[in-house]
Order: sequence, then structure tokens, then C-alpha cells
Amino acid sequence: MFEKRLKNLWKNWMRSPVPALPVPPPSTMSHSDSGIDDGVDYSTPAILPGWLRREMEIDLRLRESIISNLTYRSQFGNPYRSTDDAPITPVTEDPLLEWDSATRERILSNCHAAYQRNPLAHAAVNFTTDFVIGDGFNLVCKHAEVERILKAFIDSADNAIRKYERQAVNDLQVDGELVLRFYTEAGETVVVPQRPWELKWIQTEAGFFRRPEIFHFERVQTEGDSPTGSTETAPEDVPADEIHFVTINDHAYELRGRPELYRILPWLRADKDWLEERARQNKWRNALLWHVKVENATSATIANVAQRWRKPPSPGSAYVSSAAEDVKPLVNPVNGSDAGHDGRAIRLMVILGMRLPEYFFADGANSNLATSTRQELPALTKFEAFQQIMIEQVWTPIFRRVLQNAIDAGVLAETLAIETTRTGLRPAPTDNHDPEAAAHGGTPVQDPDGVAKNNPTPSPLPLQGEGMGERLIPTLDAFEVSYEPVTAQDLNALANMLDLAVKNGWASAQTAAEKLGFDPAIERERIANTVSQPIL
Repeated sequence: MFEKRLKNLWKNWMRSPVPALPVPPPSTMSHSDSGIDDGVDYSTPAILPGWLRREMEIDLRLRESIISNLTYRSQFGNPYRSTDDAPITPVTEDPLLEWDSATRERILSNCHAAYQRNPLAHAAVNFTTDFVIGDGFNLVCKHAEVERILKAFIDSADNAIRKYERQAVNDLQVDGELVLRFYTEAGETVVVPQRPWELKWIQTEAGFFRRPEIFHFERVQTEGDSPTGSTETAPEDVPADEIHFVTINDHAYELRGRPELYRILPWLRADKDWLEERARQNKWRNALLWHVKVENATSATIANVAQRWRKPPSPGSAYVSSAAEDVKPLVNPVNGSDAGHDGRAIRLMVILGMRLPEYFFADGANSNLATSTRQELPALTKFEAFQQIMIEQVWTPIFRRVLQNAIDAGVLAETLAIETTRTGLRPAPTDNHDPEAAAHGGTPVQDPDGVAKNNPTPSPLPLQGEGMGERLIPTLDAFEVSYEPVTAQDLNALANMLDLAVKNGWASAQTAAEKLGFDPAIERERIANTVSQPIL
């Protein structure tokens, strides 16, 4: 369809001389199209994917034919779809093969456009991100130096990990991949996200795709958004040890991932078209068509009546005719109640494709407390799966890379002693309140009964390592990452259950805090600050 349209445009261009390249006209809306005029232009520019733009740079005739046929119209300015609509981007692929770079770029272009412009796609992606991320990941470190290094990495303006955390889940759903590049200098680590569509191919060990060797990028390098800045495409081969690569929606024998939005793109289009046609029908149903019937009339009489009916009568006016004329208004019934089931069926395809409950999208008429609770289960499973992806495939490998760089720089040893006060069991007292603790490097001095001096609150569990000597742990394992559980629970019952588990030694206080949604490291720091700075 698209190729045929381009051929027709090409034939029309060949019949006429090539004029100067025009600039697409700004969006306009005629008085006949306007409803409530609030002065806002709601139209959007036509989408031209990157592959088509590059072809237009090479072929000026193609560029002219496409630009001259791009129109910016009211959403429902015409009663029917027109050949003036923006170009459609068809994608051809072999389901048994992974996408080549051109196909991947076309698909990612469509997914990004859908995420940015389609409210249903945008909401589906961000609902998932909101539930997965919550208040952000919890980080518990088992040594002060490990906590200091990871906290510096997270808070660095070059990394902005807390901001990127939400963006990463969005990017996984829209791109199907995360491509991160590491830079190291003097033990400091910087991680930079890369554009997946600029990753053209990955070279692996022969016959073993799980051992990548080279990541080949073709980057479009600019000088920001400066209108006078230069732009160039620069190829670069990056060694695999500098790249961290995460994929979703891929088979066990595949190398690249697929976006979450990819499977629902045609149904997003169907939902948009359905809404557009229903809104257009509703807009034009009151544009009355008058049927004037003249009995036993000659052609001259019909021509005379047609001349008088070139313009319909004004509202509230009267029309007088003979008995030979029969005037009837023709209206277009909307029948919205009958068509509503069709629209719901189309939208369900989108919702099922994203594995989200229907009532998330404001269709509460079809759900109650029982059905909504059951509808949540597949979605909660999806959210927990994304949390595991973020913990096991994103944050844990990244933080281990940061610690390994610190080890290589001589900042950290390969093994460290576990600091019992960093396990979340209780806050470490400050130097001002425990001089003896300061003399022991910040570790509270223990009485024979296991209670720290100047801290009358007993520990809910025996301290780790008590009576066992110093415990060592590999530096790369001296931290834990977790997320707040997404499963809805009765917090009072959960707190009572966790309190019982801690008192009986079935679970640690750290686990109990995490299950309740607290970050033990952050809470320990806040409690310590509260002790050192009494409230006035």
C-alpha cells in the first residue's frame, strides 16, 4: 500500500517541473470544522521514520513528493479517511529470524511514536513502571566503605541513578533492551545509557551467542540542539567488557530483545481508528442532509427546485412549498450503546497484550471488588517479574561492576568483615554518644548481655558473628537490593506476622523492614541523625 502510494506520487511529480522544496504549512482549522474554539492547535505533525528521512536526503524528488503531500488537518476535519493522511510505515519481517538493523529501527520508531502520542500506550507503560518502582529500590550494605562507594555512584550527577531507575523500566518496555556503557577513572565509575537503534549488530564468539565480543554502534553525533551545530554519523566498535546488555521478550536462543509495545501496535491503531470513526460520526450526525422529493416533475422543474435548494434553510426559518414537494431531514444515528461492545473488545486486545487489568483504564462498569482482585493477579505477577529483572539483571551486576572497579583501583579489598550494625538490626550510635564505640571504629562496644553501652534497647536478634569471631564476606556480595512488594496486604496483619517471625528467630529485622517497605540503610541514617540532633 505504501509503495503503491509512493509510485503514484512519483508519477504525479514526473508530469510537472520540480519546484523549490516547500515548507509544510502550519496547522489550520476552517470555521466549518471548528467546534469550541479555545485557541489551541491540537493537531500533530506527521511522523516520518528515520529510514524514510535518510532516503529523502538522498533522493530530492522523493523528498519533494512526500513533503508536498503532508497536510496538517483537524483530527475530524473530513468525514472520511483521505489519501492525504500521513505515510504509514509498513514493517516486513521473518518471524523465525531476528530483526535486522533497518527493521529494528522502524519498529522502535513506531513504538516511540505510540508511547509519546497514544494515551493508551503511554498509560500502559507508566502503570507498569509505577508499580514496579514504587518509591525506588532499597539498598542494604554490610560494610561502611561499600555503602559509601555505592552511595557516591548512585548520587553522582553523571549517573543520576534514582532518575534513571524509572526511565530504565520505561525504556525496557518501549525498546525491549537496555544498553549501558561503563567508563572508569581512578576507581570512579560512570554508566551511560546507549540508544538501542544505534546498536547495529553484536559480534559473538563463533557458535556461542551468549559470549559477545564486539558491540558495533553507528551513532548520530550532534552538538546538542544547536541549529548551527554539526551532525555526523560515527561508527564505533565497543569491546563487550564495557557494555552491560539487558533484554526482554526474547527466546532462549536469541540475542536481541523486543519491546512490550510491539505486540499491541496494530491494536493501538485499531482502537484509535475506532474512536476516530465514532467521534467523526458523532460530529457529523447533526449535519442534516435534506431530501427534497418532487412528484410528477419534469427535468426543468427538478432543476428549478435544485437551484432553490443550493443552500439549506437557516435554522428557525420557514419553507413554503406546494403539495408536490416532500422535504425530509436525513440524520445519522450514532447507536453508541450497540457499538460500545466493539470498542471494548478492541481495547481488551491492547490491555491483554500489556497484561494489565481492564479497570486500570477507567472501565469500572465491568468490574467489582471480586473481579478487580482477580484481575490484579496476572498484573502483579508481571510487576514482580519486572522487579526481579531490575534486581538481578540491572542493579546487582551494575553495583558489582562498581565495586570491582574500586577493588581494581585499590580502594577496597576483595573481602571485608561484616559490620553487624549495617545489617539493619539497629542503628550504630554516633561518636558523641559512645566514645568507646568511636575507639573501636564506630562499632558499639558490647556488654556480656549483648546490649550496646548507652543504648538500653536490646537487639531483637543475637548479633551476627557474636561468639563466632569476625565474619568475612566477598566485597562483591556485600550488598543487597530489594523492592517494596507489589502485592496488596493488610499492613497491620503483616506487621504482627513479621514481629512474631523476628522474635522467634525465623526472620531478620532487615527482612521485616523490607517487607514493610522500609529501606534499612536510609532509616538507620535517619534514626542516627535523630539521636545526635534532639528535637527542641
